[in-house]
Amino acid sequence: MKKIKIISIILVVAIVMCIVIGCKPQQNNDVSEMTTIVSEDEATRPVETTEVQTTVTEIETTVTEIETTVTASETTVTESETTAKAEETTIKVDPLDPTKHIVAGWTFDEIVDGKVVDISGNGNDAIVSGNCKIYKGAVYMEDLGDHILVKDSDDLDFTVDESFTLSVRAQWDGEYPDNWACLINRGLMLATNAYKYYGVWISTGNQVIQFGTSNESQTGITNYASMTADLGWHTYTIVQDAGEGTLCFYIDGELYSSTTAKDFVTDEDLFIGYNGNKDDQGQWVGLIDEIIFYDIAIVPEA
Repeated sequence: MKKIKIISIILVVAIVMCIVIGCKPQQNNDVSEMTTIVSEDEATRPVETTEVQTTVTEIETTVTEIETTVTASETTVTESETTAKAEETTIKVDPLDPTKHIVAGWTFDEIVDGKVVDISGNGNDAIVSGNCKIYKGAVYMEDLGDHILVKDSDDLDFTVDESFTLSVRAQWDGEYPDNWACLINRGLMLATNAYKYYGVWISTGNQVIQFGTSNESQTGITNYASMTADLGWHTYTIVQDAGEGTLCFYIDGELYSSTTAKDFVTDEDLFIGYNGNKDDQGQWVGLIDEIIFYDIAIVPEA
């Protein structure tokens, strides 16, 4: 029994010793591993810091690039806004829209304070004299002295190198009290005292509609006969095409006469309804619906 106890004690001691001995290496290994881990952490820690710094620098560079892009975008926006503002202050003219090319015009819808307003906005208001009356959106003249005057304006001057269109819509009553019935005329006082002029009249006797032009001398007067006047509504159109070098006269869109381009520059007033001389010659009797000047050549449609 004693031997068994001794042997048991020896075995217990041996087991304890083995356990003790076995634990110590394990503890040493753990410590070594921890030391290694700590060392690796310590070794890698500067590397991580460098990488972080590099990343921060890259981020800062990216931020700078973004700020630069934003600044460029803001500059572009500013330039766009400036361009937009410049475009807003620039009047654009559509070459396909004749209404954008009106330099003077009167529709005779009403008379306000003795005037008919210029629809172009250029201030060439027409001054009404005599007993002119508005009738169904047109002006009616019948008495000697009834006429409308437009003061001399550069808007009504056209050189031989400039295109223009003059459109007049009217109805004649078949009367001319004293001389050729003058529908519209600029620069002509009397045929014997001619200025540089253009106009539309109905001649006495044969009652033919005449389109006339002149230079500064009596010899320069040229009248181009067209159709025989009747009592219907008609649109009379004078078209100068500087590019083609032509001056044409149309009635209701049909070409009646053609000549070379002329120089229509004068210091005279524009008269509507008579020739403008002191004796009220050339009185127009009838209605005038509208008169419009354009600064481009517009061939009317039939």
